[in-house]
Amino acid sequence: NARLLVWFLELYRNKMKKYLRKSRRFEAPSSIYELMAGVDDIVQLGNITGEGWFLTAEMVELIEEGAPSIACVQPFACLPNHVTGKGMIKELRRRFPGANISAIDYDPGSSEVNQRPVGITTIATAVGEDAGTIEEVYEPFLIQEGFLVRTPRGREATELSYKHLGVSIPSKTGTLNLFDE
Repeated sequence: NARLLVWFLELYRNKMKKYLRKSRRFEAPSSIYELMAGVDDIVQLGNITGEGWFLTAEMVELIEEGAPSIACVQPFACLPNHVTGKGMIKELRRRFPGANISAIDYDPGSSEVNQRPVGITTIATAVGEDAGTIEEVYEPFLIQEGFLVRTPRGREATELSYKHLGVSIPSKTGTLNLFDE
């Protein structure tokens, strides 16, 4: 029974969510039941093709939590995800006009450069460093020192970053961005 499986998964996730709620840096995920309720009028919950309704539910959750830019990345070989994911994007754009959803197909056998986030590659090129070093050395250091935080919207500069760089902190109406003036 699917409901029993969902109940068991939620029971398992409760301990993790308890600790995430105490975190200053991470947010606890929504319950599977909340995700289901958020998409029951968009896609049938009986849809188990590919990621089924769950892929759409995760996109809705990201948009509602303030991360309107979504890359729906899927391997070429996964036709069910193409159908479900791409089929829902048009409806999500209609419901959330500020959403920026891009469906990206990739070949898992392609080079690492084609799969690495563009932002990391851009920063690595700009500073003349290997992208792996940025991800594995610099980013953890900046987080540990309090200059960066991970959020559902991605990495954000902290107030300490702005003070260190001598840049004024933008109003809290948007996300903090080191490059805004």
